[in-house]
Parts: sequence; structure tokens; C-alpha cells
Amino acid sequence: MQHDSKDNETQIEILSHTIQVLQSELEAQKKVTKNALRFSIGVGIACFFFVALNLSILFTIAGGVAGNERKVQSLQEQLQHISK
Repeated sequence: MQHDSKDNETQIEILSHTIQVLQSELEAQKKVTKNALRFSIGVGIACFFFVALNLSILFTIAGGVAGNERKVQSLQEQLQHISK
């Protein structure tokens, strides 16, 4: 009878240790997931910033090109009036 009691106690200790190991592993996984989520949010914000920056640069360049195109057309028209 004592032998069964010792086996049960040993199994309980093994299960208790296994539960503690699994709990610590779960906590570690929670931390990793939390850090990954924070990193993802940070990268998302950075990407949004760079997209906005690129759009700003694109519109600035497009505006400059359009402005220069108008200047060239204006100068061509003036040149045509002068040469007539």
C-alpha cells in the first residue's frame, strides 16, 4: 500500500513540475507575442510615415514639373509673339 502512495506522490510531483514548466513557457510566449505586437504596430506607424513622406515628395515633384511645363509653354508663346 505504501508503494502505491509513493508512486502517486511521485506522479503528483512530476505533474506539478510539468505544470510549472508549461506555465513559465506560456508566460514567455505571452511576452514574445506582446513584443511582436508592439513591433508590428511600430513598423506600421513607420510605414505610414514613409508612405506619407513619399506621397508628399511625389506631389512636390509633380507640382514642380507641372509648374515648369507651364513656364515653358508661356515662354514658347511669348517667343512666337515676338517672332511674328
